[in-house]
Amino acid sequence: MALGLPCISSTVGFEGLGAEEGKEIYVANTKEEYLRVLNYFITNLDKYTETALVAKKFIGENFSWEAKLSPYIQKIKESVK
Repeated sequence: MALGLPCISSTVGFEGLGAEEGKEIYVANTKEEYLRVLNYFITNLDKYTETALVAKKFIGENFSWEAKLSPYIQKIKESVK
């Protein structure tokens, strides 16, 4: 996702991400489900590109250093005042 590629994950890998299934990530647990999602991307290249961009943005907004440190920096700033 961070590399700008669509991600297909198992249910376990999807847990706790906070991503929206079918938007930022696709979930598949069986070989048939993985093949279905891969075929979907192959036949819908615009959706492949859209998912890649949305996923990269999601990771940047939720898992970057800035996103993770922002609450702590805010608390430090408030305590210094």
